[in-house]
Amino acid sequence: MENSYIVLLTLVLLGFLLLKETQRKNKANLILRIAASCLAAIALIFMAIPITYQKKTEPHDENAIVLITEGFQKDSLSKFKNIPAFTTNPMLANNTRSVKLIPDLAGFLAMNQQFSKFHVLGYGLEPQELEIIQQKNLVFHPSPRPSGIQSVHWDQSIKSGEQLVLSGNYLNTADKPVKMILKGLGTNLDSVNLPAAKSENFQLKIIPKHLDKAVYTLIGIAEKDTILNEKVPVFVQARDSLKVLILSSAPDFEIKFLKNWLFENQYSIAVRSAISKNKFNTEFLNFRSSSLDRITPIVLKNFDLMISDPDELSNLSRSENQTLLNQINNGMGLVLIADSIPRAVGLFNEIFETRPLVREDEKMISLNWDDYRTKKMTMSSSCSFRILPKEGDQTLVKDDQANVVASSKLLGTGRILISSLNDSYTWVLGDDLKSYSSYWSKLIGDIARRKELNTVWTLKDPLPLLNQETTIVIESGSDSVPALSIAGDVLKFAQDQVLRFQWTAPYWPRKTGWQLIEDGNAPDSDQNWLYVFNKNDWASLNAVKKIKNNRKAALNSFSESNEENLAERYYHERLPQVYFFILFVLSCAYLWLEAKKL
Repeated sequence: MENSYIVLLTLVLLGFLLLKETQRKNKANLILRIAASCLAAIALIFMAIPITYQKKTEPHDENAIVLITEGFQKDSLSKFKNIPAFTTNPMLANNTRSVKLIPDLAGFLAMNQQFSKFHVLGYGLEPQELEIIQQKNLVFHPSPRPSGIQSVHWDQSIKSGEQLVLSGNYLNTADKPVKMILKGLGTNLDSVNLPAAKSENFQLKIIPKHLDKAVYTLIGIAEKDTILNEKVPVFVQARDSLKVLILSSAPDFEIKFLKNWLFENQYSIAVRSAISKNKFNTEFLNFRSSSLDRITPIVLKNFDLMISDPDELSNLSRSENQTLLNQINNGMGLVLIADSIPRAVGLFNEIFETRPLVREDEKMISLNWDDYRTKKMTMSSSCSFRILPKEGDQTLVKDDQANVVASSKLLGTGRILISSLNDSYTWVLGDDLKSYSSYWSKLIGDIARRKELNTVWTLKDPLPLLNQETTIVIESGSDSVPALSIAGDVLKFAQDQVLRFQWTAPYWPRKTGWQLIEDGNAPDSDQNWLYVFNKNDWASLNAVKKIKNNRKAALNSFSESNEENLAERYYHERLPQVYFFILFVLSCAYLWLEAKKL
């Protein structure tokens, strides 16, 4: 109420001054005198009524400390002048005078139990350090994400002939574009250009020509400077010894080239080509010879995959078709290669719905599957129909007009596939064996009988680091405790209380490079390997990961006490009244001097 009186009296005084100014005969400098009068009145008001504003306090909690981590900015410490600063990183302690080193965080907390609040600066603490302070109040002040790889993925274990796809995201904060190169075996295998000052997804693809272990290199070049050099380990396993039966209504180039490719890639093959009614020519490669005159359960149980054409299936007897159907339901795969819309062949014609497709004498067509895109020459009968997607269908191959070229469907525990591409051999004729291999690897990998695995293992962290804890996760159909060892270290597994088939074990890598995983319960099983990286490998990726983990930990540690602390971080500061006194004096001095000059 007193403030209202002060404002009212001042406004009355201002009105009196303005009235005198307007009634004065000499109108020189009238606007300036009115402005000076207004400023003097305003200054008078705020001399009597102080102005306050909200100001953020500098932290000075006696129970708080600052922990600086890799990537912290030195300017950020100025906000915490009244709080002691520590670090667990010896290099940071040497480079920053005001920061003390904590050799053992757990021991430090045991001796200083009064510390309950931690301000973490930089990229954040390691996972094991976060566990130590998980019961404390964590406030995370992250540094900006570093330039470089933000995310990356590739399958570190693939089958021979499969495509290695390395994809990720790169944050380029510089004003220069970056060229990413995947290099291996002394040559550049694939590359991609990334723009400057932008976050961009990238993808690099190759089909490894080797077996066993190899370490490729991912290189980043900005103009002439190498700014990135990371290891990309890959373990290429030999293909499973799949057994393939090929039934052909007549010998043709497609079957000839496919048979040769399968043989070169160590498949076991049996081929039956019709010569005339009930007369066949048979051929066996990597496979013992047997009679293929009739398709019986005894014959089909030896095969993981059948490749045929609709015409040949229509020539099978009803009992043979029923036998084939039973085997598909039990896990065998069937690939149908059609040169036109299939004629009625019982159940197999009812599975897929097709429509004619006119390509207007196209010399080349573009095809894509997964992340692979390519072009090929085409014959007049190739891709002469399209497959209409139906519920339950899985599209495997499309052309550039989004027409489905190859599609599969689940049938029992097996799969059946139909393809309108009957001249894939033109890739080989055009010296594009890469596309041919990728295409047939895709089809066979998706359709062939699945190999039952008793044990499947994965890493919680796909890029394990030296002396950093990671977790091995095993899914097993057995009730016995897994008996895995890595580089001679026996792992101690614990069973999940809900998912009883899942087991987990911690693992601390003690050396870098390839580590052999041995299964004591299955000593004769295929070899498995994992690769351990050095702490300096994939630095930007690990920094991004740490920021994410520390944000999550800080969010989980947020409590009611935190809310109170947030409220206490602000207080009301009074603007010094001397500023308004000076303004009042200056305004009155101008009015006095101006009057003297008149």
